Amino acid sequence: MNYTIKKISFLTPIVSFFFLLFLLPGCVEEIEPCEATTIAGPRVIDYHIDTDEVWEDWNECETAPDYLVTREGWQVKANLTIPAGVIVEFVRNAEAYVFLGGSITANGTADEPIVFRGEEQTPGSWDGILINSENIQNVFNHCIIQHGGKSQSTTFQLPAAGLRVQGEIKLSNTRIESSTSHGLALSNEATLLSFSTNVFNNNTLSAIYMSPKEVHNIDGGTTFGFNGHIGVQVNSAVLNNSLPVTWNKLSGTATYLIEDPVHSNELDIRSDLTLAPGVVLQFGPGGELKAATGQLTAIGNQQEPIIFEGSTRTKGYWDGIFLDGSSNTHTLDHCIIRNGGKDNLGAGITADANIAIWRGAVSMTNCTISDGMACGFAYKSSANATINSDIATSNIFERLDESDVCF
Repeated sequence: MNYTIKKISFLTPIVSFFFLLFLLPGCVEEIEPCEATTIAGPRVIDYHIDTDEVWEDWNECETAPDYLVTREGWQVKANLTIPAGVIVEFVRNAEAYVFLGGSITANGTADEPIVFRGEEQTPGSWDGILINSENIQNVFNHCIIQHGGKSQSTTFQLPAAGLRVQGEIKLSNTRIESSTSHGLALSNEATLLSFSTNVFNNNTLSAIYMSPKEVHNIDGGTTFGFNGHIGVQVNSAVLNNSLPVTWNKLSGTATYLIEDPVHSNELDIRSDLTLAPGVVLQFGPGGELKAATGQLTAIGNQQEPIIFEGSTRTKGYWDGIFLDGSSNTHTLDHCIIRNGGKDNLGAGITADANIAIWRGAVSMTNCTISDGMACGFAYKSSANATINSDIATSNIFERLDESDVCF
């Protein structure tokens, strides 16, 4: 007799192991394996979606594919609705390309997720899904996207990923895994209409690669398993949102990595940014956080400090934090700033430092500034920078190659 669990989709491997270990046969749905004679071949999709279609979960064998996409550059130009339980496979090198005016609405359930996977079921066997339409009907809920990430999009300068977004999308309760590149990649033009409780696992590069614009939509309920970078990789585009935003603490040990393989590793804040307690920002070599037009607020606590550090924990791995803006009052409390001081932070600051201010005001208290190649904190008194008078005593400075405070 064979016992199987029908589509347990969002348990981690460890939880699944112990869950299965202690199951009793009487507690499990008993499902006979599919007979070879009853497994129907998938319906072949060798045409583009030019008019609205609604697919169906028609295959009686629940583990067998319902549809097989055989066109490498498969285009969705109308609304495609996919119901719960459907399995869609893609031939080698295929890509699902959602054009302007098109959309995919894929609403699965916890028990019956919708699966998009490679026919060969090996990482990188197909390109993945590319969303290039601003359409509120682009919905992926309780889905599994597997085996993508074969090649990048030269048209939109998006890196390879299991799911790439140039338009609009609602993404929730979805698992993206086994990509030979990133799990999810978003361009600077992409919009996350909603994003919650997703899972990223076994992706060769970062779980998520994106510009700063939509980072505030990444929720703390999304989980990150084993990925090349466990967390969110943010490229060097400018944060210039119309309203102030807050970046949330990521779950587990996940971090934000400020690293762009093409441009500089700089995060330029031109709109107000608040970092929630427990946020960890890591910077690639020579990276910098620059807050000139925008205001930085980073208030942690003893249990959950906010951390700014190099992606490699060595002295001078990144430049540090540069604060500016005559009308700004930056606030840092219960933060850890380490591994900076690689190079001059500019604008007349003659001393290298983990953190420096040129104009405006900063209040920095209960912070630890450490492991820097130069000064801990630097400011230019003649530039009318205002700092809290106890900055040298209300913070901890340690393992610095130069003075704690330089001016």
